[in-house]
Amino acid sequence: MRKLSCIVLSIMLLLSCKNAPEADEAEVGDPIFVETTASDSLEWAIDTTLSAITFVGSKPTASHHGQFKVREGKVEVDSAGNLKSGNFIISIPSLQVTDLDPESNMKLAKHLLSNEFFDADKHPEASFQVVNVLPYTPDSFSSEKIFTKNPTHIITGNLRLRDSTKSVRFPARIYITENAMTAQANFNIDRTLWGLSYGNDKSLGDRFISPIVNIGLEIRTK
Repeated sequence: MRKLSCIVLSIMLLLSCKNAPEADEAEVGDPIFVETTASDSLEWAIDTTLSAITFVGSKPTASHHGQFKVREGKVEVDSAGNLKSGNFIISIPSLQVTDLDPESNMKLAKHLLSNEFFDADKHPEASFQVVNVLPYTPDSFSSEKIFTKNPTHIITGNLRLRDSTKSVRFPARIYITENAMTAQANFNIDRTLWGLSYGNDKSLGDRFISPIVNIGLEIRTK
């Protein structure tokens, strides 16, 4: 009976574990360095009031949602209306937790900004640099299942967090009109690849924090 109870308890704990939302698994690799050359592309500033970076972190007992503000950035679009390049700066101190009561939101945000996670005092900025943009085709991404609805492109870019830079590749929806661009993406990454390893030990039980974090991008130009 005791053994059966342990099995039932284990199953219940497994079923109650919170995981990162289902999303495309970003392909992560070494940073890609590209030379900046002069071009006749149009340059549009990113609208920081309408753009945001969201995240979802999870542990066995809960998942938490939050967001960062985009401090500044720009994109380059060629005469045919194709995204050629871009970059934006993420303000780490702007981090907000959004799923708890106000006091708990502030407490968790303070922990995430500490040197156990983002170390905002030493690394107040993160950045993303677009290095390659390709039209989406069914065989253009390695994953067999694509969670992004109606993807239009595959984006490759360099993501810098703390003092580490990695390339990430993921599907996205990009819409470009005569004078504006909207880009949306949602994908999962392993935070430990950028040195954010706090809590990544399953022996911690309920205090274990999943290394997989969900990232959402909403980038709009002025």
